[in-house]
Amino acid sequence: MLRIGLPTTSIIWTACLAVLILSATGCKKKTRLTVSPVHGRVTYNGQGVPRATVIFQPVADASEGAKKLRPFGDTDDQGKFEMKTYVRGDGAPPGKYRVSIIGIGSFSTGGAGKDKPGGEPENASPVVNLNIPSAAAKKYGEADTSGIEVTVQEGENNLPPFELK
Repeated sequence: MLRIGLPTTSIIWTACLAVLILSATGCKKKTRLTVSPVHGRVTYNGQGVPRATVIFQPVADASEGAKKLRPFGDTDDQGKFEMKTYVRGDGAPPGKYRVSIIGIGSFSTGGAGKDKPGGEPENASPVVNLNIPSAAAKKYGEADTSGIEVTVQEGENNLPPFELK
């Protein structure tokens, strides 16, 4: 048996002391805020706005933990989104938010798919052309100018559509 020079009990006490020091100096576990599912839709002239990002900015009286978070959601081809704070689709902490919507512009969607016999495409959706004016994109791109505010409640939240004008 090989001895290093320190008695076994000294090694154990040194290891215990190191663990105590580490646990007292910053191995603090961060806690996550509780979130509630949030679903919505972004539209322009009644049509869903694809490939936009909706961002929630907590208002001034939010808790310190909530002020650091920016829940967001990306719209699908129909303009539908679900908010994410920690993982996809988990939602946002309850509270009041100002909303910005970025990545909006001119889009042409639909009409994709394999042709069926007779020339009709499979899985095709109608072609939707959205020409969102740059002034609207600029207005909704900032939470301070969008004019959109929402309140997230505990439980399921199905927001009314955000209609861009």
